[in-house]
Amino acid sequence: MSVDGMVFAGHAQQLAALLARYGREAELRAWLDEDGEEYARTALARLLEERGRTEEAVALLKQYSSEGNSHAAFELAELFARHGHHCEAIEVLRGAVETAGGDADWIIHLLGRVFVEADRADEALAYLDDYFARRGGHPEEHADARAQVLKLRSRCEEADAEHSPPAVSAEDFMHFGTSGGVIAEAERLVCQGEPEKAIAHLRDHLDGTRRLRAEDL
Repeated sequence: MSVDGMVFAGHAQQLAALLARYGREAELRAWLDEDGEEYARTALARLLEERGRTEEAVALLKQYSSEGNSHAAFELAELFARHGHHCEAIEVLRGAVETAGGDADWIIHLLGRVFVEADRADEALAYLDDYFARRGGHPEEHADARAQVLKLRSRCEEADAEHSPPAVSAEDFMHFGTSGGVIAEAERLVCQGEPEKAIAHLRDHLDGTRRLRAEDL
């Protein structure tokens, strides 16, 4: 929702979800060119996937990810992984990690998970070691990323030896610490039939309705 050039993120996300729930594809497509584009893109891709139009969903997300949108790349990789196309998901995520800049840990964690799902855990660890050697970063972030891969691979003793902070579950570590991650977790809770927990989660992690400039979406 846009007022005086400002987008009310909470309202925009809810509206996109509502349009998708009722199958309003045309409205979502029209909204792609307006404020709230990111929410419309996410909702439309999910709607297309649910309707069995996966190739269209892939094409939509590829359009945005090719323009350097790391969130679209993340969604595209998740879509590939859900349909068993792990090699494609890894390729997308590796490209996104290298071009994201700044804090890319939320992409790194999903990349580690997809590597493990593809039975390529050792390759995941090698990639993480190379990435942190090239790009730097806090040693604890490196250890945390390795620990998640080891835990997913059921190598808990090695993970505990590398990582001292509290354990994080496989479901919780995706794009950890971002507003996108908070929303994704809330959506997961809703899908599991726990809307009350989803609302509580949003209240705990988001300071009310956040206002974002339209150009930042």
